[in-house]
Amino acid sequence: PDTPVRVLLLESGEPCNMAYFAPVQLAPEKEDAASASVWRDGSALRAENPRCPYKDVRVTLRCSAPWVSAGTDARFLCGEDSGALRRGFPALAGAFRLEKEAVMLLGTADIPALLDIARAREALAKTKAWWAQRVRGEKYSAAMPESVRRLAPWSAYAALCCRVLGRGSLYQSGGAVGFRDQLQDRINLLPVDAAGARAHILACCAHQYAEGDVQHWYHPTGGETDKGVRTDCSDDLLWLPWAVCEYVRMTADKSLCAETVPYLTSPPLTRGEHSRYETPSLSGETGTVLDHCHRAAALVLRRGIGEHRLLRMGGGDWNDGFDAMGESAESVWLTWFASGVFHDFSALLTKLGESGADRYETAAAALGAAANEAWDTDHYLRGYYADGTPLGASGAAACRIDSVAQSFAAFSPYADRDRVQMALTAALAGLRDRERRLIRIYAPAFLPEERAPGYVSTYGPGFRENGGQYTHAAVWLALALHRAGRREEAAALAEDMALSLTAPEKLDLRISSTPAGIRFQTAAKGAERTRDWNTSSVPGLPREPSMAPAWLFAPTVMISSGSYRNLADSLRGALEKVLAQPRPKTAALAATLKPAGDNQSVLRDFEGTVLRIRDYVARHIRPAGPGLNELPWSSFSNPDVTLAAGYGNSADRAILLAALLKEAGIESHFVAASGIGYAPQTVRMLERYPSDCFGTLLV
Repeated sequence: PDTPVRVLLLESGEPCNMAYFAPVQLAPEKEDAASASVWRDGSALRAENPRCPYKDVRVTLRCSAPWVSAGTDARFLCGEDSGALRRGFPALAGAFRLEKEAVMLLGTADIPALLDIARAREALAKTKAWWAQRVRGEKYSAAMPESVRRLAPWSAYAALCCRVLGRGSLYQSGGAVGFRDQLQDRINLLPVDAAGARAHILACCAHQYAEGDVQHWYHPTGGETDKGVRTDCSDDLLWLPWAVCEYVRMTADKSLCAETVPYLTSPPLTRGEHSRYETPSLSGETGTVLDHCHRAAALVLRRGIGEHRLLRMGGGDWNDGFDAMGESAESVWLTWFASGVFHDFSALLTKLGESGADRYETAAAALGAAANEAWDTDHYLRGYYADGTPLGASGAAACRIDSVAQSFAAFSPYADRDRVQMALTAALAGLRDRERRLIRIYAPAFLPEERAPGYVSTYGPGFRENGGQYTHAAVWLALALHRAGRREEAAALAEDMALSLTAPEKLDLRISSTPAGIRFQTAAKGAERTRDWNTSSVPGLPREPSMAPAWLFAPTVMISSGSYRNLADSLRGALEKVLAQPRPKTAALAATLKPAGDNQSVLRDFEGTVLRIRDYVARHIRPAGPGLNELPWSSFSNPDVTLAAGYGNSADRAILLAALLKEAGIESHFVAASGIGYAPQTVRMLERYPSDCFGTLLV
């Protein structure tokens, strides 16, 4: 598991030809794939890309079976000769003659010795033993529900593989280390990998600036420092002392606190600058792990409190999507979290015989008292906008109750115990969906036309942080119930989470037949949409020989109910509807970006006007949220909303760009773009069976 190579043991009952295809990008953006080089090197195929952010990375493909042919780009799939170096769609591809068994290797480590069948089987046995030692079932309490106990070893395995080692998943595959994210993962995996948790805490200390703030996320490139983003997110800092307190409590290893680690340096963020992607330098200053915790905690206190004596939200707290509440916005959740962390840090300082414990305990008590007053009928508020409007109030159109504000009250020693019980009851009543076994992060979700606290509204209602189940929060609610003595309810939530990850016992899929061909109807229930359709006069898929080779596709069923003309008309209608809405802020901005005078002045400086508008959107509206085909078109944002938020997905940014151009007197057109690579068979199939495969909107 510690060697960066994929080892495939291949077996066949009879001799056969086998093909393997791996697209090559080795860079942050798909467009950078064109710079990759792929070449045949004896019995291996190799690839590298000068735009790869990691140093000296080269990928190698080997196989113990005899090569039949080799390819270096996507044309290999279509049977074309790809023996020469190609650019544009590079790939490691090969066909092999498999007689009985073989080994294939793909990775950034080149280990030809593993092509030996016996060596490969030995490595597989060692890997299985490594994992079994870490996630074996007897580590989990017999008091857990059976479904949870069955899932626990797999969950630990998945968390280590996906979140810690791979840092890639179905939705986000950037490979970055999230400061708060992987600290939470590593600490919660302490029972299976304490050494990994210790090493990760030290690594996080090395990504802290001398002022006390940290890199919100970073890519470990192997250099002296790593490229990452410096932000004004308010909660990142607290996860470091939280992690150190938890580590010492669970391992009794106090020596970690005396380890020394350097600080980073770069110009601090200026007023109005919420983030900066950069490669900082070493400051030349070092401090113990305890010093790093002190600086983080001290900066939290220096950032101050607001009108309600709550800590400031900053550029977002644990929910990054709450990033547009205003400079003086306050967070109830952050205040609860800080109260608990400062209380634990005070206890750690006392245990170590260090000074400062009283200061942190006093701060914990004051913050706990302030959070305890953020009460609304039967639950705690989530925070306050800069203008004093409460977030998470019972009378609001969206987010009437938020899970994490209730859960973290249970973790603070300064919360009123009666109120905690009432808040947990309200959270269960308002957020647990028993039928679907979901525990929503808050409810109701934000709709595009409503006031929202930030880019969280760019997610569809009920999706991710916008009112969906965010499993971190669901686990915290179960833990809060457990700590409040409500263990049966805690176990029920744990079982909900376990069973929601398994397939339903029965999948009720009905397809009826009518003479009219394809007809469908949609029923809505909450955030769920059910679509029934039927087929009768639709031609079947062509036979396999007329399609691209089978290995081009993941197993897929394609069902098309229209044409690209219908798709384009529907998309155009949704875009025109948004562009027809009032947008005074966009119009005011366009006036500053175009030349003064009449339309003739714009024509005289046509290129300059277009470039100024393009550059403004590129520099001030950061990409965020799902792609074009992942949300309903009804969720497109008014350009004024995108402008105020400072972020948006590709559709939001394209709509703003088109609106600015229109306000400047310049007509433009939208183009829907697909990331699917060009292969003739694929294109022919999609032309016959249209699919909404477009992920990006351009202007």
